[in-house]
Amino acid sequence: MQRNDSNPGRTPPIGVKRDSKDEADNAPFRSSHLYIQVSAFSSRDNAERLKARLTDEGLPALSTQDDAGRLHRVRLGPYDDLESANAVLAKLGELGNNGAQIIVDR
Repeated sequence: MQRNDSNPGRTPPIGVKRDSKDEADNAPFRSSHLYIQVSAFSSRDNAERLKARLTDEGLPALSTQDDAGRLHRVRLGPYDDLESANAVLAKLGELGNNGAQIIVDR
C-alpha cells in the first residue's frame, strides 16, 4: 500500500502508514483509526476465508472494499494505541503472516 503524501506537513507516527481520503487529511490524528492491514484480494471469497481464519484465532478481523469495489481488504482493529497494534502485529508474525502493516484510516 502506498503512502498518501497529499498533506506532507503532517506525518503519521513512525511505523504507521496513512490510508485516507483528501477531505480527511485535514482532520487531526486520532488513534482510534489504527488498523492492521493483513492482506487485500480481488476475490471477496478469499478475503472472507482469511477473515474467518483470523477470527478463529481470536483476532478482531473485518473485511472492507476499496472505493472502486475491486479490492477486498482484510484488516484488524481499530486499536486505541500503537502499542496495542504492535502487539497484534507480533502475534500475526507468530502465525506466519509477515506482510501485515499498521495503517491509519479515517
